[in-house]
Amino acid sequence: MKDKNFNCKMEDLPVIAGFVIQSMETDKVDFIEYSPVYDGDFIPDAKAKQKECSELVKQEDVLKRQKKVTQEITNNLNGLRKNVNTVEGYLNLAANKLDIGVADFNLSVIRSNISKKSVEGVCSEMQALLVKLRRNEAELSAKGMKSAVLDDLAVLAERLDSLNLSQNDFKNKRSRTASDNVKIFNELWDILDMILDGGRSLYRVTDKVKYREYTLSHLKKRVHLEKAATQNNNDAEAPAAEPENLV
Repeated sequence: MKDKNFNCKMEDLPVIAGFVIQSMETDKVDFIEYSPVYDGDFIPDAKAKQKECSELVKQEDVLKRQKKVTQEITNNLNGLRKNVNTVEGYLNLAANKLDIGVADFNLSVIRSNISKKSVEGVCSEMQALLVKLRRNEAELSAKGMKSAVLDDLAVLAERLDSLNLSQNDFKNKRSRTASDNVKIFNELWDILDMILDGGRSLYRVTDKVKYREYTLSHLKKRVHLEKAATQNNNDAEAPAAEPENLV
């Protein structure tokens, strides 16, 4: 994995960049007079890179939601075992009246997929199971199976299918490798470092207030204080400071 070139948290870098780019826009005339490298597309390019990194930071929230969906899938798969056991009991009671053998309902396959946590396998078999059960519903009802048993299975199958689609979507959103992310954040840092260096050169003697706006240690403290304030205001665990999108 590529090393970071910057001395702050990755999640904080786009936030810091947002502060610095805003300061530079205010001081744009001074920067361009100091050096033409800050003219032209410099600020638009900086904003675009900051936004790209902001979106990557938001993917960490995607990871948290993905973990929650994974837990929901696990809970639903575990709950499905009870439903399968209930259905199996009625199938055994009606065995001599069914249009196929009990084994052909593939409950063992569903159990195996549950154990392997193969959501795709479970969803596929569940759809086939529901078709077979509905085809034999009269015979099963005669043995005491309520329509709610089928309804519950259908709801659970639909829920698992929906969770599986969400899980796959989250995986796609996080497909970019960590190494690629570091490379992009380093690119933002290279831009940010140029601005910080220019700002310190411009205001080190002439304007101490502006000078602080281009000092990394001060910017890191600012991010920390804003995070703390958000947490206190919410009286609960708060998410990481939202990067400020500039475009």
